[in-house]
Amino acid sequence: MEINSQFVKMSLPPQHITKNIFHIYKDPLMTVDKNTLPVQVNIVDRYHVDILTRVVNHHQQAKEKIGCGISGFFVRRSLVIFNEKEEDVCCVYIRRMDDSEEDFSIFRPYKNISWKNKGGRFDSNSNRLI
Repeated sequence: MEINSQFVKMSLPPQHITKNIFHIYKDPLMTVDKNTLPVQVNIVDRYHVDILTRVVNHHQQAKEKIGCGISGFFVRRSLVIFNEKEEDVCCVYIRRMDDSEEDFSIFRPYKNISWKNKGGRFDSNSNRLI
C-alpha cells in the first residue's frame, strides 16, 4: 500500500484519537511472552493509516522520517538496552518505499515545538530533546 504524503500539512488529528489507535495495536502485543520478542503488527486499517499519515506530517522531522515515501506503518514491541537496563518498548514505525524502517514518536507533534527554532532535535533513542 503506497501512501502519498507529499509533505502536505493536513490537520493534526485530536491526540486522543491517535492514542486510541496506538493502543489498538500495542495492547495485544503487550500480552506476548517477552521470550518471543521482537514482535510486530502491520497497521492496515485505512482510517488508522490516514490518521498516522497526518500525524507524521506534523512531526518536527517529517522529511527525515518519511524519506523516500511511506509504504506503510506498523507497531513493534522489542527489548532494548537503555542506561544499561533492559527495557520493554512498543513503538510506531514507518516502512518506507525502499523497505527501510524508521520509528517515530506519535506524541511529539502534540508537544510544544518552540525548541525547534533553537536548533534542538528530538533523539528517539533517548526519548529526549538534545
